[in-house]
Amino acid sequence: MRTRARVLPAVLALMLGVPALMSGQCPDGSPPPCGRARVPLDTARYAILPFAHREGSAQAVLDGADCAELLAEAFARWSEIRLADKTRLYDALARRGERVPFRIPFDTAIAIALRLGAGKLVMGQLWSFGDTLRLTAGLYDVAHGGVPMREITTRVAANGAIGAAFNALADSLLGADPGDVRGAGAEQTRSLRALRAYALGQRQIREWDLAGAASHFRGAVAADSDFAQAYLWLGQALVWSDDTTPEAARDRAAIARRAGRLLDRLSGADAALLLAQEPMFAHRWPDACQRYREILAADSSSFAGWYGLAECNALDRVVIRHPSDTARFTFRGGYETAVQAYRRALVLAPAFNLTSERRAIERLPRLLFAERWYTRQGVMDGSGYVAYPELEADTLASYAIPGALAGAGREGLEPPSHLAAVARNRRILMEVSISFADAFPDEPVAHRTLARALESVGTLEVGEPRSAIVEFGEAQRLERHAGQRARDAADRVRVLIKVGDFAGACRLGDSLLHVASRATAGVAGVAVLLGRPSLARHFFATEDTAWLPSSADN
Repeated sequence: MRTRARVLPAVLALMLGVPALMSGQCPDGSPPPCGRARVPLDTARYAILPFAHREGSAQAVLDGADCAELLAEAFARWSEIRLADKTRLYDALARRGERVPFRIPFDTAIAIALRLGAGKLVMGQLWSFGDTLRLTAGLYDVAHGGVPMREITTRVAANGAIGAAFNALADSLLGADPGDVRGAGAEQTRSLRALRAYALGQRQIREWDLAGAASHFRGAVAADSDFAQAYLWLGQALVWSDDTTPEAARDRAAIARRAGRLLDRLSGADAALLLAQEPMFAHRWPDACQRYREILAADSSSFAGWYGLAECNALDRVVIRHPSDTARFTFRGGYETAVQAYRRALVLAPAFNLTSERRAIERLPRLLFAERWYTRQGVMDGSGYVAYPELEADTLASYAIPGALAGAGREGLEPPSHLAAVARNRRILMEVSISFADAFPDEPVAHRTLARALESVGTLEVGEPRSAIVEFGEAQRLERHAGQRARDAADRVRVLIKVGDFAGACRLGDSLLHVASRATAGVAGVAVLLGRPSLARHFFATEDTAWLPSSADN
């Protein structure tokens, strides 16, 4: 009896001179697909790329990407300067497989700048000799094919006033005299320990590891309690993550409390982000949304602006009476705004999905309300409310009903346009998933995410330009971890059953049971379907019960 109780959830889960262009590039130097509308170039926008850390150099406190970070902070002091969005820049580097140690070809650098709409490009080289860094930085005019505008070489004491040196380098590259600047620029801390921790945090952000980044930024703040950039990026890592630990809660409260005293050390754009974080962490959602709208009014390409606007609307669970019909209840935060802002952010920077890894598959449908059983939870005067998404003139609406009424059953409560709303949201899910898979064709999680989206719209079989069975197979082929390959195979078994290919499902399932390790999520359901419940008991994993309302891991 115990065996049956443990394997049944698994069965249910299963069923549910610019160098010549490189080959594979478009005529403008960008990656395929060609023919896209080019982003208009902003001659006041600068893309600052990681410096090349030359071979033979000793290991330094800062690497080439760290130098670019500090130089960008120094540039940002000038109000006339606009920087390419950092998250989108990291996305562009990740698309091209650029990693430490960076050796970015010039034509690739120009293509990245064009993609980001940056009319100016800064890149350079770093040598390290003991406790001295030698930097050569060049400024290039992207609008005129990358014509050199200025080149500066300088030396920086690795244990000295590093931030001041980068501020001076930025001023020299811009040909600017010290004047009307805002914030401390790169001169954020005099603590070498804090600077090292901050640099490690930025490296983790570039690797899409939000938990690791938060840990290092936390260390930077501990070493220097006035380090404004470290507070800003600790806050950003927490906005983007779903960290619910007590430590994260303490960090959010500390940032909300200290934000006002840190603003004068930040540039205008960074100060605006910190100003938005303060009401986010204090749960003043309408104030946070207003701040993010202001960020987007200043720069509509801001990933942080779009993602923040999505979050402040989605997280606002306050239920209010409908302004034009007081007999109905709705939500203060608009989920139509949230869905469209998530869509805009994730199409701008598909690499952000890499922060979720396996969770991206479950996370995206939930963010976008792309499954019929997802409801929006709310509260009014201490009582719980729930809403099924519905459509009003192709716009998502949520009319809340008391939770007690909803708990009595779905019958009669599901709005007539609920399925149409889910179908529309699935189309948005498809757009985001295709963007992710096209940007990262060698990432198994991208194919896995697209496979789930295709499965949700019923595009299952081989023969379509793209299908769930093909994308799950591609994810399995690219995956390096045996356990995840087994889960991909179990997903393929599910799709084969859905299309009625029972013989194919049996063949693939038999093969999977021969090679899968014990306690592998998804495999127990395959064993039951093949008539081997006793074998299923050995494969059953705690993850098979993650979707259940109570624990089933015992």
